[in-house]
Amino acid sequence: MNMRRILYTIVILSFLFCTVQAITLEITVRDDDDNSRIAYAYVYIDDDYVGKTDSYGEFTYSHSEDDPFLLEVVKSGYDDWSETVDEDETSVNVYMTPDSATLLVYVFDADTIEPVRDARVKVIAESTDESESEWADNSGEAEFDLTPDETYDLEITASGYETVSRTIEMDSGETTLRYWLISTDRFSFRVLDADDQTPVLNASVYIDGSLAGTTGNAGVFTTQLLRERTHDIRVESPGYSSFQQNAYIDSDEILMDISLSLSVHPVSVVVYDEAEVPVENAAVHIDGSAAGVTDRYGKFTLADIVEGAHTVTVTKEGYSTWEETRTIRQDDAGISVELERETTEVSILVENTDHQVVSGALIYVNGEAMGFTDEKGRVREDVSSSGVYNFTALLEGYRPASVEETIPLGTGAAFVTITLEKEYDIGSLGVFAIAIACVVLLVLGIRWYTGRQYLPPRRRGGAL
Repeated sequence: MNMRRILYTIVILSFLFCTVQAITLEITVRDDDDNSRIAYAYVYIDDDYVGKTDSYGEFTYSHSEDDPFLLEVVKSGYDDWSETVDEDETSVNVYMTPDSATLLVYVFDADTIEPVRDARVKVIAESTDESESEWADNSGEAEFDLTPDETYDLEITASGYETVSRTIEMDSGETTLRYWLISTDRFSFRVLDADDQTPVLNASVYIDGSLAGTTGNAGVFTTQLLRERTHDIRVESPGYSSFQQNAYIDSDEILMDISLSLSVHPVSVVVYDEAEVPVENAAVHIDGSAAGVTDRYGKFTLADIVEGAHTVTVTKEGYSTWEETRTIRQDDAGISVELERETTEVSILVENTDHQVVSGALIYVNGEAMGFTDEKGRVREDVSSSGVYNFTALLEGYRPASVEETIPLGTGAAFVTITLEKEYDIGSLGVFAIAIACVVLLVLGIRWYTGRQYLPPRRRGGAL
């Protein structure tokens, strides 16, 4: 019985001892700027989450710590707070510093890129509907101190400009935004191809006689234009017929569509050779595409070529290719083409009847002097392919000699041999023959005379 009482006593004393050791820590969390209480802030003890403050910014923590511990409080929109608390502390006031969130808004004119002074910039917090407005300064800047992690509706208004409305999410730190305001008198011209409705790039737009600008990648040109009045609009682009119209621009109009039709004209290509003889069946290409061939008069007519720059190519077998870039206009008189024949290198060898080379011989080709043979008896010259040629060699002391050769179309090289025969002087030969005859007669006369002196005396009467 006594033993049981002793055990009960020990249990009760242990319970009382533990109860005495438990400590309650009252934590109150406040805003460091206005001393307002911060509800639902998260509380951590030695990095372990233990709860959050109530709607009054209070939290009670009971513990039996034997040593100091780390108390941390975290709340969105505030810098994290942490501090070491003694184990016997019973209350702590936590003052949290709001996060800084600075918004810088810069406002510019979309056309001039100049700051828009006195633009009104307004921000409205979505959670509280609280609003704040600032006027842009001379640099187009408006600055706000806002709450981090808050969503705001941003509105920018300025006289003569369209209103800008955006929704932004604020983070802690500094946020810079730039906006370009569009003038309310802006007007756009969209220039399209009349056939396929594709944008016409770099089309020149004239307003009331003055060049206002050119269209961009989408075929659109935007400018400031006074409304509720008539303007003279003219649009030009290479390869298209010009557009011109007196157009009344209404107060609510913002876009004018303009269709340009391709400007096409007939053009004739006339092809001759170097002798001004028409070349038939010459192939004509326009911008790399086959267009047709010339007729027997050397002419080809393309009915509808678009105005502007085009590359014209003319080819014919046996002739060098002709190519030029021409600008086709309405008053174009046509394209005259002179084709040059392809050339063949002709090598001419002049030799005598003993097959020895003859240098210094003058060579004629179809009656025109070509040149003299060198020490190897050769001369080279380029002639037009496809033709019959007469090659003649002249040299003093030799008889003139000619050779006729046909050079087929496309021949790269040709070889011609001309043989010269010696030419003898008849007068010199006659004198030489007479001289020889005289010598022969003289020799015969001497022999005859000498023979008569040694003849034996003739006998008389026949007596011994």
